Amino acid sequence: RCEPHALKPDHREALADVLAAGLFYAHMHWRPDVFVLGGAMMLGKNPIPIDRVRKKFAAYVPRAAPHIRLALLGDMSGLHGARILAQHMQHHQQKRRMS
Repeated sequence: RCEPHALKPDHREALADVLAAGLFYAHMHWRPDVFVLGGAMMLGKNPIPIDRVRKKFAAYVPRAAPHIRLALLGDMSGLHGARILAQHMQHHQQKRRMS
């Protein structure tokens, strides 16, 4: 088992390349406006280099590429996302009732 802090720079760069390829496939299916990356491999000790992820992703999607950002909410991001989704769904239900 390899801990994130034990990864060598060339391994982290290889992980950045694989992540960029994965983001490309996600982009092809869903066309998001932004990718928000978090977790221990992105925010912890010895993280995957975000600049390399962005550079490699831009090579796959040269025009109109979505933004790639690091998560800012930490462990609370899932809770905030669920709250926003619930508000969004409630808003649409109210609009349906009015029409």
